[in-house]
Amino acid sequence: MKGFSVKSQELVLNSIEHKKAGRGRFNQEHSVQDCMAIVKTLKNQAFIEQAEITGEYRRFTETIKDFYILAATSNFMEAEKFALNELNLTLNQGLFIGKTNFGVDLALEFCTAEDFFWRLNRSTGSAEFLNKLDFLFKEKNYITSEQSCHFNDEKIIFKSEEDIYSELGLQNIPPELRENPNVIDKAVKAELKPLIEQSDLKGMLHV
Repeated sequence: MKGFSVKSQELVLNSIEHKKAGRGRFNQEHSVQDCMAIVKTLKNQAFIEQAEITGEYRRFTETIKDFYILAATSNFMEAEKFALNELNLTLNQGLFIGKTNFGVDLALEFCTAEDFFWRLNRSTGSAEFLNKLDFLFKEKNYITSEQSCHFNDEKIIFKSEEDIYSELGLQNIPPELRENPNVIDKAVKAELKPLIEQSDLKGMLHV
């Protein structure tokens, strides 16, 4: 078209490709409120011991495809009944699925309290990150699965995610860094630096 330089055309085409790549994904800041409300409702139930939003949201990706909630329960029967009747979710291959009011796909998983932190870690990291972590466990003769970790035929109960990395002699890896597997190499050498916190911001930022 007249009036569009080659550079302008490239910018427009790049913008179109960027828009296509984001199709089906949502800005997490705008879409998370409904999911947080569900987590709050779960935590208010006597049979729920812990509940967290996990998955790519917990890695703090800028956009998300879906939400994943992990909840520890002392009564699976009551928890399942609540998910079906009160949250209006449907059971599909062990997960309770549905959509938030914002229209984002939602999956809810129940586990025991003793498996909670292992499952939280497994459901947070990217596939590449978890594969590399599993390799380190295997090197030290641990047997890992999506549900548990064993050593010498004994199941290990982790009381925090920090304990998982400590078991391997690693520096703790925050959820936001569990995207790229190369971060594990830095954790081996204790070279990870603290993440920026809200209190570190000393002025106004415009992006």
